[in-house]
Amino acid sequence: IAASSQRKYAFNAIFSISTHSGRSILAEEVQKEGNNLPSFIRLPSIWKPDPNNPSNDSVDSTTYMQVLLDSVFTLAPAGHNPECFRLYEAVEAGSIPVISLDTDYKQHKCKDSLSHWLDSPIVIVESWSEVIPTLQKLLEEPEVLDMRQADLRAWYNQYMSSAVYDFESFLLSET
Repeated sequence: IAASSQRKYAFNAIFSISTHSGRSILAEEVQKEGNNLPSFIRLPSIWKPDPNNPSNDSVDSTTYMQVLLDSVFTLAPAGHNPECFRLYEAVEAGSIPVISLDTDYKQHKCKDSLSHWLDSPIVIVESWSEVIPTLQKLLEEPEVLDMRQADLRAWYNQYMSSAVYDFESFLLSET
């Protein structure tokens, strides 16, 4: 896995806009004039179930994985639930997830699903309007960014080990 400082894209934004109201705010932010960060942006208006169907305007699975591997940051807006596969996929690819604890998050019925991520080395902004300036500042220190990536990997390995242990313990207690 490439170090953050060696990646092609500063960030990726791959999400359907219609899945949650807060996503349109983020879509506007990443498409604003003056965002000169190298990025991969694909924002279909409507989510469709098969990203590998050529008639969809979604990113196919192979491209999606390559983009994650090539991105320092992965923007992870809330969908039906604030916690989504994108968080896990990003970390597995060495990309640092970015979430927002904005009003939409604070009012979301499933907001507690992110509680274990709040102490991790992901990037957390208070509103999506802060995302581009925050990423620009973080990108100014490549060595610090590489350390954050390594810290996230260590946190994630511990988190997943603990989750597996808890699950196995539960299963064994039922027998």
